[in-house]
Amino acid sequence: MELVRESEYIDVYRIENGVILEVRKYMRTGWRVWHSPKYSEPIEGTPGAYRLKRKYKDLPKGTVIIDGFPVETIKEPDNFETELRLSGGVLYGTIDKHARIYTLILDILNDYREGLV
Repeated sequence: MELVRESEYIDVYRIENGVILEVRKYMRTGWRVWHSPKYSEPIEGTPGAYRLKRKYKDLPKGTVIIDGFPVETIKEPDNFETELRLSGGVLYGTIDKHARIYTLILDILNDYREGLV
């Protein structure tokens, strides 16, 4: 298991080759918006995330947009969303292999709950 990327908004773990866990530490606060590069700047370390450089429509300067949606960080780990990505579309292996992967994922999630991450 390897922490691939860590940011204020998203942490990405490589559980093993082809198995990625994303922990999203934000919630959407509005509808999808189109934003121009003249209104926003990329947030380093978080692909797909931008911060508004100035007011845009009803969104104030400083609003963070991820994948087209305005977002706010959340502090309560039980409200974080996770996504498990598989490069091959399926997770194939023995019961022991699956148990090991699920245990690693549960260990990561429990570390968030206990405030260790």
